[in-house]
Parts: sequence; structure tokens; C-alpha cells
Amino acid sequence: MNVRIVIFLILGMILTLSAQDGDYAAPEDLIRAVEEAVGGEYYERALDLISLGKERFPGDSRFPVLAGRLYEEQRLFNLALEEYSGALELDGDSPGIRYQLSRIHGYLD
Repeated sequence: MNVRIVIFLILGMILTLSAQDGDYAAPEDLIRAVEEAVGGEYYERALDLISLGKERFPGDSRFPVLAGRLYEEQRLFNLALEEYSGALELDGDSPGIRYQLSRIHGYLD
């Protein structure tokens, strides 16, 4: 195979992968993309976007909450517990997060 073709293919793959992460300037844009991925049942994509959100917006508790919900819907309660606990560390005053934690503890008992 020609070296130029290989380089062209590699560059194309890199551009495709970077375009998939999108240019999410605000957390709301990324949250919308997560919700669309979940709605389309693209759970791995949703988790990738949530990870990106945690990386880009580390103080935003909505990303671990989204992960917790996703894990809870899949009945992965230990993973959901970890995510909700992380969200509570970021936003300890949230009654919604405390409620989600209590629900998960109920499933685990």
C-alpha cells in the first residue's frame, strides 16, 4: 500500500474521532448530546460524552447524575451509587441527589 494512502487514512480517522467529540462550549450542549445518545439507546456513546463532560466541566454535578441515572436504568446499582456519591461531593446541598442515593441504597439492601 502506498505510504500516502496510509497517511491519508490515518488523518481521516483522527479528524473523524475529533469531530465526534464535538465542540461543546457549554455543559448544556454536552448534556443535550448525552440525552440524545440515551434516547437513541447509544449507551456507550452517552458514557463517552459523560466522561468528556466530567473532564471539561469537573465541577458540574450534572454529569455524574446523568451517569448515575444511566447505570440505574440498566440496573447497575453499584455503579450508580458511585456516580451519585460523586455528584453529592460536588453538590452536597442537592435534595435531588440525596433522594437518588436513598433510592439506590434501597435497591442494594
